[in-house]
Formats: sequence, structure tokens, C-alpha cells
Amino acid sequence: MHTSLLFLFALTPLVTIAQKISAHGVWTGFENSTGRTPQRRNINDLHQEGGPEWDLYILGMAAFQDAPETETDSYFQVSGIHGYPLQAWNGVESVPGGAGKGYCPHGENLFSTWHRPMVAVFEQILAGHIQRIAEEYNGTNSEEYQKAADEWRLPYWDWAQDSKVPSSSTTKTITVNGPEGSTTIPNPLYEYKFQNHPYPSNIFPSSNRLIKYSETKRCVDSNGNSNPLSANSRLEGAAASLRDQVYDVFTRITEFDTMASTGGSSSSFESPHNTIHVFGGCASAGSLYYVSTSAFDPLFMLHHCNIDRLIAIWQAIHYESAPLSHPYKTNGFFSTPSRSTLDARTPLKPFYDENGEFWTSEGVRYLSAFGYTYPELVTEEELSDDELSSVATSRINLLYAAAPPTTSMRLRSGSLAVSSRQGAVSREYFAELKVNREDIPLPSSLDVYLGDKLAGSMTLLSMPESGPSYAEIPLRSALEGVDLDNFASEPMLDYITKNFKLDIRDGDGAEIDRDSISSLEVSLQGDNVIPRTSDEELPQYVKVEDHLLITDDLGAPMWKKRDAESAQ
Repeated sequence: MHTSLLFLFALTPLVTIAQKISAHGVWTGFENSTGRTPQRRNINDLHQEGGPEWDLYILGMAAFQDAPETETDSYFQVSGIHGYPLQAWNGVESVPGGAGKGYCPHGENLFSTWHRPMVAVFEQILAGHIQRIAEEYNGTNSEEYQKAADEWRLPYWDWAQDSKVPSSSTTKTITVNGPEGSTTIPNPLYEYKFQNHPYPSNIFPSSNRLIKYSETKRCVDSNGNSNPLSANSRLEGAAASLRDQVYDVFTRITEFDTMASTGGSSSSFESPHNTIHVFGGCASAGSLYYVSTSAFDPLFMLHHCNIDRLIAIWQAIHYESAPLSHPYKTNGFFSTPSRSTLDARTPLKPFYDENGEFWTSEGVRYLSAFGYTYPELVTEEELSDDELSSVATSRINLLYAAAPPTTSMRLRSGSLAVSSRQGAVSREYFAELKVNREDIPLPSSLDVYLGDKLAGSMTLLSMPESGPSYAEIPLRSALEGVDLDNFASEPMLDYITKNFKLDIRDGDGAEIDRDSISSLEVSLQGDNVIPRTSDEELPQYVKVEDHLLITDDLGAPMWKKRDAESAQ
């Protein structure tokens, strides 16, 4: 780029001023006779099925990415809402102290609701491209492609069921059926090519090593080439943990504000969400890793569509729990001052509704606000809240419930009374991690191992820079096959103590000494689990053990049973 043009970019925001864009979703494809809502579908199912809906999705994504970056509704501008470029979108300006951050909240409860209108805006603009392309098909294809365009909704990547990177996103080119017949094009799911790279440092600071590239990267090598399939080794290694973490949020967390983010006090969907941001692009070798650039990677929306799906299913199961019922003070972001008090009516900036008002967490509580649903929430007839909760429960049991515990993992009747309900009571253990983000280099990962088995990870992204983060790592899969005489007593604690390992590393893979993190707290929780008696029920958890990880006088690790004071 010539110096004069670069200077012009430095003076002129990369936005064409236009009428404000409202986040309204997509409102085509509803069945007139039944009113059935179009579904967001699993991308692997959509890819395997092929046909008009897949063709239109790929061609629509290519057109979206080709839109001039100066347009407010371009792929560049919409993806840039999340982080870079550091500039106003849709006329929503920054506040003092917010200029170095994107609009997106992380590590706090607004995380769960803010992303819903963001994904909806992306979906509705992409749907517009798809509609225009569908009009180009002629003859016998025209009606079929128009129907597919009307019914199309954004797909999701269910990494808790199939942890591998979607195969459709791993090839540089892709072949689809276009209006003129079969055509091979650069794969828009593989990468995004920046049109005006490099960008001025005032809107694209050089905060990560991938900024130098003119396209997004996944698992980049020393020659600057992406190797997206390389991500699968870590993803598959974490598959059981990802599934267990997701299922535990459904089964053990009943408060929205706990489920909503790692800023709560227990398990949340944001915790495995963070892991995918790290593993999906090979940590610092991938654009997905950096909050500032992650949304440009085409995997981002597939990932966040799935997060929205998990939250929506959780809401259907735990329908009585309203979002953001407990006000809290925020760390602040681009258009929201630090220390502001946020609640269910806080504006979800920069997203307007069709009345020109900002969406709120209260307003986006139900999917009906944006015209889509998910397969797990589809029924043949309208159901009561209780009935839909049962249906959603049966479907997540099918998708994410682990196999029943082995004999060695069940509690012996000699050590604990067995429940009168069908099935034996079992004991499950969870490693609980808590840390203040300002005390640890960011981004970083805390990996929990039992022996050489990865039990799970607590991943801290680069934002927010301060505040507490929590994660609970189920030890269920890592303990599978352990054969001890009494799973409920000291032998299990001895086994966990001898085999427990916490590996802490920064974004470049350098090891971090646990003792250097003053606020880090590691504890072990044991729950008695009363199994479900039907697919429409969830197991019940009763906390019976709580131990804090400390070191003895010789520096050896040991678990100290918590009393009321130490558990504060």
C-alpha cells in the first residue's frame, strides 16, 4: 500500500456512514401451515447433505467476505465489532478508557447475552447475500434454491459432540454448484483475506504475531502457511473433557448468572468456549486465539453459534432462571465505562433493535426475537415450559451424557447407603480453579492432569485484564477405569494427590510457576451423584467433600478439608 493511502486510512475510519443497522435476524422460511421456525443446523450435517442450502452458504460467505471493508455491513466491519479495528461501528462511539478494547464483554455475565445479537447481525447480512445469489439460479433449479435461501440459517460447530475442526473448513478451495454450474472457489471457511492490509497502528495495534499476515491463520508454520488439521490432535485429546464440561453445566448449574461466564463461581459455558479459542487454531499460531482478531476467522461464528445454542438449550431446561438477575460492576469495554453497574436492562452495544433502541439481555432472552431455533428445541406441537424442558433434557442426555460409571467408580453399600432410586449412587470429583486475572500473564492455560491423562483446561484469554475467573474441571473421564476398593474414602484422595498435576503455561507455551500466582486457589470437590431414572431427567448432585490443595512442610501437595472459614 502506498504511503499516501496509508496516511489517508489513518485519518479516515474504515466505515461508510449510513443508516443504522438493526439486529433483527432472518424472517423467511417459516411454514405457513405450522408456523415452524427454520433451524440453525450442525455444519457437518449441512456439509454432508450438500445441495442448495450448502451451495448458497458457501457462495454467500464468499460474497460477504468480498464486500468492501469500508461498508458498515461488510464481513470486515461486522467481524471487527468483537475486537480490531478499534473504531466505532454503527455510530456507537467509545467511552473514556474504552478505546483499547472491543465492544465484546468477556469474563462477565454479559458475555452470554451480548453474543446473541452479534451472531444474529452476521446471520441476517449473510442471509441477504444468499437471497441475492439464489435469484441468479434459473430453470428447474430456481424454485429449489429460493426455498433453500428462505430456510437457511447460520450453522454451528458442535465441538462437544465432534471435537475435530469441521472438515469443510480445512481446504483452501471448495467446489459447489453455482448459478452457472459447478464452480471451484477459494474456500471462505478456510480464511479471511484482509483487503487493505496493513492497517494503521491506531486501529490495528501490533498486539500479536499474526498481525503481519494479510489473511487469518490457523496453526501457522514458520513459512506462514496454515495447517488447520494440526488442531485436531489437541482437540481430540480434550474431547471427553469438553463433553463433560458442557454436560456438567446443564446438570449442575441452575442459575443463569453462574452459567453465563467464567466470572461466576462455578462451571460455565465460557470455560470450554475459551478452550476452543486456544485449541482450534493451535494457540498463538492461530488468529482464533487472540480476542482482537478471533472474529475474522470463519470458525468464530460457527463456534459462537454453538455457544448460543448451548445457552438456548440450557434456558429451555432451566426456564425459570432469568438472565442477569444479579447486577454487577463491569471491567468496561469499548462503549461501556469501567465500574458501571450492569443488569438485565443494560444496553447491548452496539446492537439496535428495529425501534432504534439498544437490545438488552432482557430483550434477547428468547430466540423468537431473531427468527431461528435449534434442532434440540424443535417439537411437533407447542409445548408448555415444563414439557419443553423435558424434551431438551432428553436430547442433551443423548448428546453429552457419559456412559454410566464403571463398577469400580460406584459407591459400595458398606461405605454409603445406596439410593432407593434405580441405579447405584456414584461419587464424582471436580477440580475447582480460581484466579485473579491480574496475577497471571495473559493469555494463559491451566491444564489439569491425572497422571498422563488430561482432565481438562482452564483457559484465560487476553481479555479482560483483571477480575476473578473460575472453572470446574470434571475428573470423570480421567478417573475412568481406576480400580480402588472404596471410591468414597481416603484411597481416592490419595490417588488424586499422587497423580494430580497442574501445568500452567503462557500464550507462547512457556511454563509459569504456580507459586508465582498469589491468588491461585485449587480445590477438590466430591459429589454424590444420584443417577437419572429416565432420559427426561438429569442426575442429581450432592456435595459431600471439599478440599483445598496446599503443600505440607516439605513442599509436597496435600488436600486439606475445608472448614467454613477456609471455604469463603
